[in-house]
Amino acid sequence: MPGHGGSDETTSGAVGSSVNGSGMATVALDVSGLEPFNPKGEAHNLSQRWKRWKRAFDLYVTGKGISNDAQKRALLLHVAGMDVQEIYFTLAGDGEDVSFQATLQHPHERNKMVARVRSILVRVFMKSIIPGANAPKVTVPSGIVLLHQSPISDGVPASSNFALKLETYLRMAEIPYENSFVPKNSSKGKIPWIEYNGKKIADSNFCISFLNEEFKVTLDNKLSKSEKAVSHALKSMVEENTYW
Repeated sequence: MPGHGGSDETTSGAVGSSVNGSGMATVALDVSGLEPFNPKGEAHNLSQRWKRWKRAFDLYVTGKGISNDAQKRALLLHVAGMDVQEIYFTLAGDGEDVSFQATLQHPHERNKMVARVRSILVRVFMKSIIPGANAPKVTVPSGIVLLHQSPISDGVPASSNFALKLETYLRMAEIPYENSFVPKNSSKGKIPWIEYNGKKIADSNFCISFLNEEFKVTLDNKLSKSEKAVSHALKSMVEENTYW
């Protein structure tokens, strides 16, 4: 099959009839019309591209009368290509039995696997997509804040709203800091986060509270109690409700 490698016998995309170890006959399959799925393509339409590809695959297996979940899962992974297999086996683990429906779940569907899939996509594809991913590891002396944030590309100040907020705060408060663009999540599995004098602080709000205490920051001192309350309410609404 083109694009999938294999021996000369499979270059036509056809899989011949045979009998498997359980004695169940398999049907002849020609998957040359199904292109591998490319998860490295444009991110803004990744969900729609996956849905279209999955629809084509569903029509194919239905037309061929394939009903066994194990067969459908193996065929999907074979046709989808090596990049999809990399994501799948990183999530499931080699040899782990995962249902066919779970295999079809897309990274952007809201389920328990979303965070894990996104993290894997970053690790697998980041270096080929974002130039900043190749940035060297940064070490800083005592008294300097090390800000960990996602890699950025030329002309983009930050790839995360929260990283932009935290770096803007550091500049406004005139706190000495250095950036680290090496993809590395905090203990909470999120980014951005900071290191300061051996302490690791996750969550941008916790980082700001910590730094306010350490550096005696007084940016909000001129605000009244009611203004601080309104500020907190607006920030919580935007970050916890509007953003998500």
